[in-house]
Amino acid sequence: MATQVKEGKYLGDWLLKDFSDEHNYAVLTIEQDADQAADLESGQLLQADSSKYTDMTTGSSTAAILVTKISKDALIIGDVNAVCLVRGPATVAQSGLTIYSGQNAAAITALAALGIVVVASDGEVKTQTA
Repeated sequence: MATQVKEGKYLGDWLLKDFSDEHNYAVLTIEQDADQAADLESGQLLQADSSKYTDMTTGSSTAAILVTKISKDALIIGDVNAVCLVRGPATVAQSGLTIYSGQNAAAITALAALGIVVVASDGEVKTQTA
């Protein structure tokens, strides 16, 4: 039986438009997690945890979007520096983001506060009432 390989997410899966490469991105420190169960894919929402960042668990605390994949093995070993989208103006596709169940509206509101517009696959701009 052949092993099926699943390809991860890429920047083009969720970033529709950014308007300032120098202004929108930053290298952030993603905090070590000895219990990390899976890779963090591009499009993962992140929240600030003191001076470091972790995967988002509460939508309203969304502070950035991970640009590059981070392996679970790297996070188990230690902190990882990664490029992240931290502010707009930018437009992203909701379908390419990793948002935990029940956190959509709060995460979309937090992203809007950063100047990042979330668009549904049908082209509809999502708002906090999504």
